[in-house]
Amino acid sequence: MQVLADRIESYWTHLHGVGTLENSLWGFDGSGMRVWLDALTIEATRVDAVKDAYVSVKESVYLRLDFYPLCTSAVFVNAGATDYAAILMDKGIIIGVDYETSTRSLPFALFKIQTGTHLFLPPFLRYHLSQRDLTSALSFAVNYSSLVYFGHSLEILLHSVLEDEVDSGLDILPLVIEFLDHFPESLDVVVGCARKTEVERWQMLFEVVGEPRGLFEQCLEEGRLSTAAGYLLVLQNLEELDDAKVRTPVCMINRADRQDTVRLLRLAMAAKEYRVSHLPIGGCQTLR
Repeated sequence: MQVLADRIESYWTHLHGVGTLENSLWGFDGSGMRVWLDALTIEATRVDAVKDAYVSVKESVYLRLDFYPLCTSAVFVNAGATDYAAILMDKGIIIGVDYETSTRSLPFALFKIQTGTHLFLPPFLRYHLSQRDLTSALSFAVNYSSLVYFGHSLEILLHSVLEDEVDSGLDILPLVIEFLDHFPESLDVVVGCARKTEVERWQMLFEVVGEPRGLFEQCLEEGRLSTAAGYLLVLQNLEELDDAKVRTPVCMINRADRQDTVRLLRLAMAAKEYRVSHLPIGGCQTLR
């Protein structure tokens, strides 16, 4: 017998979870969700020959929540019984409730209940990748690849790893990029992450992913013009930084930007993707 945790307010068991979440155990401790993968298959775990006992089940992922997860039943066995679940396995989210207080000009406080959600896909993907288990990460992710926010989940994963490894040094970032390459959203994920992080972090990112110039050209070849516009913005920012160091004349910078911008807009007009012209691309204001 093993005591996994104490001070657990509610817990959920998933005998029919999605992918690697099958046979997982989830426990809410008042501030977050603690998850043990394969906790319900202890008989199948490795045996410690020295102690003549099963190897202890370790906590896999901890999800900090800023709301209280819904729970009308202490034990949730069937993943299909969504009426009683705080954890929507097929959607990759945890749902719960929180309250906000308002006094305004009244002599008493008003309490308003509001719902909240937490996307749990990125932490589980990162867990598998930190274990150097690319196969499990892919088998887990493919179950959610049809969700409209799957690309957003991948972007959160990449951004969190990049932010952590800027100071600590490269660890799993190359494996994360290898993982992303298995999905068609990879180019969008990389440029989305770059535009949401500081420019100082771009060097580490593109040393692993590849030169943004090559990614821009790849997007043009594949007809992914909106994504190409994002990489063009990245290129313009990088070139401005490099040229500022050597004091390159502004007219030369604008001329190089304009050439790429004209190429992109011509392809966009031919493909009738007029929304590309509304992006804040350098040089667009000079075109008539």
